[in-house]
Amino acid sequence: MRKLSLTVPRGLRVEVDGSDPLPPRQEPLFPEGGPVEGPIGYTTRILVATTLPHSQPVDNEFTRHSGLYDLCLLTPRRVGLPYGRYPRLILVWLITEAVRRRTPLLYLPRTLSSFASQLGITPSSGSKGTLVQLREQLHRLVNVTFACLGAAPSQSAFPLAPGFYQGGGIRPVKRYLLWWDDPESDPSTPYLLLNEDFYQELIAHPIPVSLTVLRSFRSPLEMDVYMWLTWRSVRSLRLQRPEPISWKALHRQFGADYTEEKAFRFNFLRAVKRVLTLYAAIRVKSTRRGFVLYPFPPHVGRRSMQPKKR
Repeated sequence: MRKLSLTVPRGLRVEVDGSDPLPPRQEPLFPEGGPVEGPIGYTTRILVATTLPHSQPVDNEFTRHSGLYDLCLLTPRRVGLPYGRYPRLILVWLITEAVRRRTPLLYLPRTLSSFASQLGITPSSGSKGTLVQLREQLHRLVNVTFACLGAAPSQSAFPLAPGFYQGGGIRPVKRYLLWWDDPESDPSTPYLLLNEDFYQELIAHPIPVSLTVLRSFRSPLEMDVYMWLTWRSVRSLRLQRPEPISWKALHRQFGADYTEEKAFRFNFLRAVKRVLTLYAAIRVKSTRRGFVLYPFPPHVGRRSMQPKKR
């Protein structure tokens, strides 16, 4: 098996596996589903089960709830928490790069504008331009810490908790060098070095998504719902029966930005409707008590993830 050796400033070295993006042991996670046009990216379980803020938080601590654990996001007060579309696009980019390249060391493009283009963001300058927003959200994201709270189950057929759960928390980005951190350095050196435990979680449990579909959503809630549904499709196929989820549980997981459950329900269903226009295989039902998931195939299956023959 071919391996590449990469070197970054300050003497850091890592080994990069040169094998195919998805080894056979990972493919059974998404055994069904038709081919999807356009590029395929990846997300991970911890970010699907408990998501980032949709709008700017008032504090530097933010908590999401799932059925098995609470995910608490923390950042230094002077930095602030990441929120909105851009951090989600950045996370999918870094997870996709880690899964495809099989390395926790991720080199960034030569310029912030190039990075924006890779994320599907049209670069624009000015005080309210996309590059200013992207720079701020990237800086917030690389300084965030995830803390898992609550009791993890000893046995579960479909666990949500990541492998580093019992460690209490993790900072996904261990070290970083961004374009503006060292102006005198070579412009080709900006990088992100992922925490090893976080990296192992990514490559062990990648969740494939359509980048074309994900980038088309203007709402962070739509992005969250899409990634959550394509992940829950695997559970629905395993259960082979309807699975109801209460509005209270969904509100705790997705609706921290909504004070009233009624307002959350309206916006959640609107997001589901939007996702259905691009992921028509979803089988769901809204009831007075909650949301029901029926068995349906994932949006991205093995055929889409296989490297194309030339």
